[in-house]
Amino acid sequence: MIIRPFESGDEPAVVALWQACGLTRPWNNPHADIARKCTTQAELFLVGVVGHAVVATAMVGYDGHRGWVNYLAVAPDARRQAFGRSLMEEAERLLLARGCPKLNLQVRADNADVIAFYQQLGYSQDDVVSLGKRLIDDLPTVLLRDVRDDVGQALADLRVLAMRPSLEAIGRFDPDRARARFLDGFDPIYTREVVSDGERVGFVVTRPVNDDWLLDHLYITPAKQGRGYGSQVLKQVFAQADRENKVLRVSALKGSQSNAFYVRHGFQWVSSEEWDHCYVRQPNRALS
Repeated sequence: MIIRPFESGDEPAVVALWQACGLTRPWNNPHADIARKCTTQAELFLVGVVGHAVVATAMVGYDGHRGWVNYLAVAPDARRQAFGRSLMEEAERLLLARGCPKLNLQVRADNADVIAFYQQLGYSQDDVVSLGKRLIDDLPTVLLRDVRDDVGQALADLRVLAMRPSLEAIGRFDPDRARARFLDGFDPIYTREVVSDGERVGFVVTRPVNDDWLLDHLYITPAKQGRGYGSQVLKQVFAQADRENKVLRVSALKGSQSNAFYVRHGFQWVSSEEWDHCYVRQPNRALS
């Protein structure tokens, strides 16, 4: 693995790596994080490359008092090769060269494997409480807008683009079939497009099934994925479901990143079918 500073052309691969490693969160726009880092100690934003593939990252910084490391990531299929250790050693070398006396980092309390990794490198837990205050809200503003009958084809095309990676991974990508399945059940009454800054960035479909609601479709155009749009859509869908005291049900393709997305937002797994996992979210009755 070759370690070098981040280059602008690395951004799509870096964001995809962070998503694969479960590092992205709706409140942290990874693209905005990259843009901000590129204006501050950009030479300390490290990527690990094998061949032409980005397989590891570390975002390093020094504030004059302490060094910090964020976004340490190693691709799942490139682990157990000491890539993480190598990145941390390079981070320590660069910080020491700047006169940094101590390196701090933060790990979520329930991430036992990562805590053990750092302990093996000589890191120990400090007796401190981590506090934070957000100064810039990275979440986008979205509007859910009713649709007309004539947008079905455009939404079907968007669905194909959004689903393509997951379907190709299991050998089931058939764009004509994907379009036809959506258009066969398309009903503008239950469909809303996701709009941000006047641009359609996705769509969502919620329809009644017995006494519950089925979250039948939620797709964000690939260029906008990982930036919090889906989370903002769910926030509005949840608010309406809570007001009407409705259970929400959703299915996600096995192997798709959408499974982690729905679980992270409070859906509970209830069953699995041939191709999908099925989840449910109970209403917040305090708000209904």
